[in-house]
Amino acid sequence: MKKHLLLLGFIGSFATRVPVAAQQLPVAADTTRAATDEGEAATQSFGFGKAEILGADGKTHTAYVPLSPVGFAGLLPFYRHPEEIGRFGSEPLNISVDKVQTIKVNELYLEHMVVKGKRLHVLATRVAEGPLELFNYTQTKQVPLAGTTPLGGVSVGYLVYPKRHWYLRRQGELVEIARHDLVAQLTPFFQSDPAAVAVLTDPRFHYRDLLGLVMLYNAHQTGTAGPRADK
Repeated sequence: MKKHLLLLGFIGSFATRVPVAAQQLPVAADTTRAATDEGEAATQSFGFGKAEILGADGKTHTAYVPLSPVGFAGLLPFYRHPEEIGRFGSEPLNISVDKVQTIKVNELYLEHMVVKGKRLHVLATRVAEGPLELFNYTQTKQVPLAGTTPLGGVSVGYLVYPKRHWYLRRQGELVEIARHDLVAQLTPFFQSDPAAVAVLTDPRFHYRDLLGLVMLYNAHQTGTAGPRADK
């Protein structure tokens, strides 16, 4: 439960404002306003925690990594020893995410995304478990503020906008979910649950709503939800 509250606080803040079949989708408490949807500027910082890292070499290593529920791409920052964290002038080391298979740190589980045998160079955080597993990696991009110029000016201002990526796994097969043709992509995963299909095919359903839909489906499949609408 603690894990889901943490993840949903960061990644599931959309649930308090989902317009799609709001009575059906699980609702998470909005404990923090860390933005992970397009169109919302965000500033985020995380502490470090002791992690168990499974390397690409099959060996398990211990290090201290950021407690980030939004994942990593390219490089993973880490400290070897806890006394290095916060020490003046002590910068974390970095390792390529390609050298990492999985990370377990506190209540978080991250995994290197491999789709159809291709490594995506991304460590994504698992945000839902059950018959369907859902992983999230949130990419950020800098957008220059209007009226500023990088040439001939004193400074240039930026807003940082996040861009979420969902990865869905069923029976061991992992796929990346694109933003276009959502209904066509997702129907094979949810077709056994008419209530979930009704949410998916609602015109108001958005990419950001996928976590709530997966939670709904998993709850129905495991018998932890209330009566289904189709029963």
